[in-house]
Order: sequence, then structure tokens, then C-alpha cells
Amino acid sequence: MKWLKYALQNIGRNKRRSSVTILITIVGTMAILISSGFVFSTYSTLTETSARQAGHVTLAHPDYFNKDEQKAMEFGLSNYDALSEKWMEHPDVKVTLPRINFNGLITNGEKSVTFIGVGVLPKEMQVKGPFMKMHEGKVLSFEKDAEPHVMLANGLAKSMGASVGSYITLLSTTSEGALNAFDFRVRGIFSVGTPAIDKRLLYTNIGSAQELLQTDKVSSLAIHLYETEGAPKFHSEVLAESEGLAVQPWWDNAPFYHKVKSLYNLIFGVMGVIILVLVFFSVSNTVSMSVVERTREIGTLAALGTTSGQITRIFILEAMAMGVIGTVIGMIVSMLFSGGVILFDVHMPPPPGRSESYPLRLEMSLVFFVATSGILIVSAVIASWIAARKGSKQSIVGALSHV
Repeated sequence: MKWLKYALQNIGRNKRRSSVTILITIVGTMAILISSGFVFSTYSTLTETSARQAGHVTLAHPDYFNKDEQKAMEFGLSNYDALSEKWMEHPDVKVTLPRINFNGLITNGEKSVTFIGVGVLPKEMQVKGPFMKMHEGKVLSFEKDAEPHVMLANGLAKSMGASVGSYITLLSTTSEGALNAFDFRVRGIFSVGTPAIDKRLLYTNIGSAQELLQTDKVSSLAIHLYETEGAPKFHSEVLAESEGLAVQPWWDNAPFYHKVKSLYNLIFGVMGVIILVLVFFSVSNTVSMSVVERTREIGTLAALGTTSGQITRIFILEAMAMGVIGTVIGMIVSMLFSGGVILFDVHMPPPPGRSESYPLRLEMSLVFFVATSGILIVSAVIASWIAARKGSKQSIVGALSHV
């Protein structure tokens, strides 16, 4: 305990140099924690987006994911009701959602463009959550006597000059290869935040989609879990019990997630290394200067019987104390910063390929706090050991005669 006391007293002997070292450690801690908090938050958002769009696990015909259909619903699921009931009994499953993916032409009588359609059930709208924004009208109605209707993405609605209450016609190829056309009323206009998708996407009832395509099948069955963390284990379980079906987890349907993760890991990994190097050389410089200024003191301690290891320990404890002070203050400021961006509702500008900004969130983790602090402190200790080791091995006569 007395050695730590001496170390703290020595830190105060040169307040300016010690303050600069502590300040660099604070800034380094903040930079690592805030940037990693942003990265982890981005990963969580992309994971949630991918899982909500495609489901944590998707069941489909064996050829659905690796072959192109020659006719609509050629690789459709016909036993989706039984599969849905089976997996809804699983305690980790929140909801199962059959979907029909189809495409064709949408026309208002004067203009025709291609569309990407999705036939859904009522629960689909609940799953979308914040990742689908309604601009006008209402979500789909699932009443049996409701007239055929659709929800159009805002880009598609603008292209067609459509508004809530207007009528459009969908033309698509049936499961037999014939053309079929239905009139639909526009019930709502929405956006998913991606302009390229908003120019083509529409939703309709799964029954209306089946009637348009003249089929009783669905394209796939999406299974949504309560917790995304349980997806790998659940995927293995479904894979073992779904012989004759294609089973795709959410991460196999999220190329954007993997590209962003690879990019961010590289960028912020390099930044983390640079910060560690700055802290290392800052502490090394502080200790080296301290060793030079206290050479005669080192000689006196050696003459009194203090070993070189004990002298080195003093400088190591000084560096460790500065590292602890800097990382603790850095952690506190990082937590305050994280709370501040939520309190003041700070938004990030739209990322590439998106049309809407999103709230900035920093995901703070106690485990990462401890890991970051440990790495920075160890870096400071190693730097001080290297700098102090040479000074502590000077001869007593040489140290005492140092000017």
C-alpha cells in the first residue's frame, strides 16, 4: 500500500506532464468506447433490420434459394399451415409468417411500371415496427369482405400518381404461366427508407396475392423469435427437423450486414491500434522524462538498499495509477455522452442508399468497459516498465553524480 502511496505522490510532483498523460488516456478511452458503442449499435440495428425483414429462420422449398422459378410459385410451400402450427408450439417462437413474393406490372391506365409485391398476413405489419413508416392512409385490412387493396411504397405511389383511395391494376403471371390482372384500391402509402426499394415495393393480403397468382401455396415461411441471440441454436434445431426443406437463417440473407461489419471492423480496429500506440508513447515519454529528472533520487534509493526491481515498481505503479485515473474518467464521460445523445435526440444523416436519418445510439457494455480499461492500463504498464528498467539499472556512483 505504501508503494502505491509513493506513486500517487510522485504523480503530483510534475502536474503538467502527468495531466497531459492522463488527458491522453481519457481521450483514448473515450474514443475507443464511443466509437465501439456506435459500431455495436450499428450491428444491433442491422441485425434487427435483417431479422424483421426475412425472419430469424426461413423455411422454403429445397430449390427456392438456389434456383430461378420458370413459373410463379413453382418452388412454393403447400404445407405451410402445418409447419406454422408446428413451430408456433416452440417456446422461443414469437410468430410464424407465410409470405408470397411476386412481381409484375402495375398500371393506372396511362402508365405501367414493374413492381415487387409481397402477400402477407396481419401479423406482418406488427413485425415491421420502426422499419416501416406510414405516410398516408392505413395498413392492410384483413376482413373477409374487404375489397382487394394494397399498400404502396411512396416512390411507387409517386411514380403512378396514386393516392389513398385511388385504384390501380396489378398484372402478373399465374402459377400456370397465364397472365392475370386484378384491380386494387390503394389503402396506404409507406416507406422502408431505401429509395431503390420504395420505387417498386407494395404489400397486399396473402389471399389476394394467391388469387392473383391462382395458387394455394406461399413462397416461404418466416419464423420470428423472441430473442435474436437464440437464432443459431434454433436454426440448428429446425435444420435437424426439416428434412426435405430449405432452411435459411437471417445472417445468410443479410449481405449488407456482413459488408458493413467487415468495413467497420477494419476502420475502427486500425483506429483502436493507433489510440493504443499514442497512449503507449505518451506514458513512455512521461516515465522516461521522470527517470531522467530523478536519476539522483534513484541512486540514493539504490544506496539505501532499494533493489532495481523495487525502483522499477515505483514507476510502474505511477503509470498504472495514471492509467486507472484516465480510464475511469474516460468511462464516466463516455456514459454521460451516451446519455446525452439520447436526451437531445441526436440523429445521424441518411447512410448511402437510404433516404431517412436515424437516431444515434451508443451501445455501452460493462464487459467492453473493463476490457478497454484493462488494455489501456496494461499498455501504460508495459511502456513504463520499458522506460524505467534502463534507469533503475544504473550504477549507484553514476546515478548520484548525474547532473
